[in-house]
Amino acid sequence: IAVWQTPKYIMKLAMKRMTINQFKHTELTKAGQDQIVLTSPDIIYSASAFDISKKPIQISLVIPENDTYWSISFFDEKTVNFF
Repeated sequence: IAVWQTPKYIMKLAMKRMTINQFKHTELTKAGQDQIVLTSPDIIYSASAFDISKKPIQISLVIPENDTYWSISFFDEKTVNFF
């Protein structure tokens, strides 16, 4: 039961801390400052909760010319990756 319920509980806590339809970005991590286990020191992690119950949302990115790599993933409330 714990294995089944833990992701749901963690996501509920995370969703309460997030601003709806607005990204929160982390700083680059430094040795010993990881908030997430095994974070990459060259990645800025971002999170947001989305409410699409009333209308769809559009996400736009402004990518500087010197950036060479971007990755984006979306997870549902059960932590299942859907994009």
